[in-house]
Amino acid sequence: MDHPFVRRLIEGLEGYSDRRTILIPSLGGSLPMHMFEEILKVPVVGLPIANHDNNQHQADENIRIGHLWTAIETFAAVLMMDGGGSPKR
Repeated sequence: MDHPFVRRLIEGLEGYSDRRTILIPSLGGSLPMHMFEEILKVPVVGLPIANHDNNQHQADENIRIGHLWTAIETFAAVLMMDGGGSPKR
């Protein structure tokens, strides 16, 4: 969480919305994200969008529409960040 890239990402996310950014230093699942970091030599950050009770990998897996819209806004803000981490206006 102290990596300069991650700090810029956090600042950018906090700058685009009034919502509080929740920071969790690990994920509940095992994704092969380490391969991107090892091979491409770039930091890897996950931005999950699921609700806490989404029943992942079960027959009734779900995502709330509100979480989907928030995710679209969040990823748009990330893509619009300038090199310093600030969202472009």
